[in-house]
Amino acid sequence: SAASDVYKRQLYVSDSANQVIRQVGPGLSGRVETLAGTGELGSKDGAAKDAAFNNPQGVAIDTRGYLWVTDSGNHTIRRINLTRGIVETIAGKAGSPGWIDGMGDKARFNSPSGIAIEEETVAQQYARQISGEPPPPVCVIVADTDNGVLRRVKETGEVETIRSSASPAVSASLTRSPQSPALPPVTFSSPVGVAVDPSGTIYVAETKAARVRALLQNGVLVAASQPNTFTAPTGVAITEGGRVVVADRTNLAREIRFGEP
Repeated sequence: SAASDVYKRQLYVSDSANQVIRQVGPGLSGRVETLAGTGELGSKDGAAKDAAFNNPQGVAIDTRGYLWVTDSGNHTIRRINLTRGIVETIAGKAGSPGWIDGMGDKARFNSPSGIAIEEETVAQQYARQISGEPPPPVCVIVADTDNGVLRRVKETGEVETIRSSASPAVSASLTRSPQSPALPPVTFSSPVGVAVDPSGTIYVAETKAARVRALLQNGVLVAASQPNTFTAPTGVAITEGGRVVVADRTNLAREIRFGEP
């Protein structure tokens, strides 16, 4: 998985087999450096050069200078402060797979992979600015692969499972209100890649099911493409222009275009 910082012109890559996070400079001859990790298997927070990972998968960069990492083999969600060079575990407990919502190390994941920043929609941002309220905490959407669900993780460490309801999957309120645990979760077939577009729609790549589905703001789950479009989709990305691009393992990258009904 990779994430780009358009301002610093850096590409961040999870080098899973080497247990490190790399950064690639701009241009065809961009310099490659290790950002975090020693290359040794483990789970260690602290200085990036001394940190340890276990099969890191998804990476996503937020607007506050943090690179988020799904540490799949440790079943945790980690974060790297790109300014200070510090790695910290935000949610989950290393070596303890499971499915529990909650705060910080009380939460449990099972081989999380894809991750995407969940930003405010234009409508949410406008309403917040009118009311004078501060920006909400950074939220990420995580594909909790072996649990077959999506999780929302806040920078405060709060974790919740995205559940099915008539209300929006992403709350229209200024503070993404938690959903009732009594509601059934939105389930997927081993979700791997995940992306969130500017309108708040969540796109999910299900490799084993050979499909990409979209969770709309109204909580409805729909197919994002015609049947048999993909063979093994592994990743989804949203371009600056709002286009949906899918990495299909046995094909070239594909773009999903939506025309007039």
